[in-house]
Amino acid sequence: GIAADCFFFFVMKGVSVSLVLCFLVASSFQYGILRVEEIWSNDNIPQVKIEDMIVEESQIFIDYIEDLSGGGVTVEDILFSDGSITIPGDFQTCCGVEFLNALNANQGVFADAGAGSNEFSFTIDDNTGDVFVLSDVRAQGGINASNRFFVDGITGETRIEEGLVRANGGLLVQEDQLSLSADGDITTAGNVQVAGDVFFGELSSNSPRTIGRIETTDSNGGSTYLVGQDAAESGGDLILEPGDGNTIGNIFLASSRNSELFFGRSALSNSDNGGRTSFLGQNSFSANGGDLFFDGGNSGAIGFGGDILLAPGLASLDGRPGKLLLGSTNSVEAGHDVLVGRSTVEGVSGTLTTYKGQSSTDGAGGSFYLRAGDVVSGTGNPGDLILTAGVDGAGTQTVFLGKNTATRLNIRRVETIEAGGATFVYGQNATGTGGDLYFRGGSGPEVSGDLYLVPGSSVTGNPGDIVLGLASDAVEVRRPVVGGAAAGTTTISGQEGFDGVGGDLFFIGGDGISQGGDVVVLGGEGITGGNIDVSGGNGINLGGEVTIRAGHGGQRNGGEVTITTADGPISLSTISTNDQAVPGSSGSVIVGPAAARLYVDEVPIQIIDADIVIMAGNDVVTISADAEPVVSFNGA
Repeated sequence: GIAADCFFFFVMKGVSVSLVLCFLVASSFQYGILRVEEIWSNDNIPQVKIEDMIVEESQIFIDYIEDLSGGGVTVEDILFSDGSITIPGDFQTCCGVEFLNALNANQGVFADAGAGSNEFSFTIDDNTGDVFVLSDVRAQGGINASNRFFVDGITGETRIEEGLVRANGGLLVQEDQLSLSADGDITTAGNVQVAGDVFFGELSSNSPRTIGRIETTDSNGGSTYLVGQDAAESGGDLILEPGDGNTIGNIFLASSRNSELFFGRSALSNSDNGGRTSFLGQNSFSANGGDLFFDGGNSGAIGFGGDILLAPGLASLDGRPGKLLLGSTNSVEAGHDVLVGRSTVEGVSGTLTTYKGQSSTDGAGGSFYLRAGDVVSGTGNPGDLILTAGVDGAGTQTVFLGKNTATRLNIRRVETIEAGGATFVYGQNATGTGGDLYFRGGSGPEVSGDLYLVPGSSVTGNPGDIVLGLASDAVEVRRPVVGGAAAGTTTISGQEGFDGVGGDLFFIGGDGISQGGDVVVLGGEGITGGNIDVSGGNGINLGGEVTIRAGHGGQRNGGEVTITTADGPISLSTISTNDQAVPGSSGSVIVGPAAARLYVDEVPIQIIDADIVIMAGNDVVTISADAEPVVSFNGA
């Protein structure tokens, strides 16, 4: 026969074979028809050979079959035509079959799972095309299903075009590296990269969803990072956005337990400075910027609301703690006003706002500084410190210091190791009349508080002075004008001494190179002028003296003492007011010592219950109302 490119073997069901064969004899190239009802072999020779065809038991071995009619070759209803085989019944094989082209199994494909098992290891349904594989699928040349499902025969790479993967029993990758359970749980030992968005939950469900870690059996849980996208220039933002709606949702941190929550940055392990952390409200391009609220927790019962603690960073060794700064630190944006205050309330009165220093359970309380800005470099004046009450054009504004307990309050400067600087308290400047400045003691139902102006003390006994006014302007110290009632008394007293001598009180005119300043004591003007009463103090034994002394002239005469009135009398009285006083024990009116002259321009002169004593050196002339010695010289 003629050698062929294909090989075909066929398993017969029985020993008897009815067939029609068409074959080519290679030596004569003649065609013929062999019709055989039965072919039997000898007992000792199991094969029957016809030309190059061999019949052995139920098998026929043929090198070449050629169709002479053009309609194909039919072997017991099996049609061989142009390389295709059409089998009208079942096609059963015990061994391997290789299909180099399409297999059209119109009744399905079934492979048993072992002799006598009554099960199938591989099936293809006729109508649906469903494939059932009891064990592994080994597609050495790959899989291509309608150009929609591809499996590479070498790498195993699988691709599905516009279709679904229905892994109803779950999915495993390398055993437990990636798993997808039938309940929808996903577990992976590696990373998950999602190019698009990730959504949780269902459209019709509003139940809570959790993004978290699986609990560990160790003592401490591991860190979990939510990281934005890295880039060569600017890294991507990380945005936590609540749900949108008529009312925007909230962003909550931590669980509902009353445990502490730390919200901060990871520490640096190198020598770099810590990076800045910013909390920003929402910017607006054409309207107002959004507010930023830090709100402590509320109490729904009788407890206290939660505190808000703003604590600067601490430093170990010789470092200093950080600062609490308000306002922008950007040099371009920093030059603006900053208002630190409370929100406006409607329909009710505003409540108390307290700025408080640090309390201590065992030591002294911490100081509290309100400090204006410094001049760090260059020239300029330090900033002002302004304490102002609420603004109201009609009402009175009050700035309160201290608390509502009867404790002592000091307002003073911080001590310095050098000479102390001046401290000024000003009234309000204005383009018109300047504002008044009041220092007033506290009021009380019975006794009001005193007002003290006390100069600084010194360990050397040299206290400071109380100086009023400016060096260039006149100053007037007086009481406010009263209307509809008599004016009150104004008293300037020296210091009292309960165990010793009372303190002196001096009214001294200013010194000058050409002439000293005057001391003028005037009574008030009116229909009846006010009096000037210069009296010595009362005493149990002796009353206090009244001395009117002119100034000393170093090169010329001393100054004069003039006592005068317009048309009224001049009364110099030293009469004792004690009813038990001894007659003649009243005080004296002394002119001198060493008065150059005494002029009396007004008459008459009345001397009541007293003598006139004129002294010159050791000589004394006495003029008395006694009839015996009206005038005596040196007592005689």
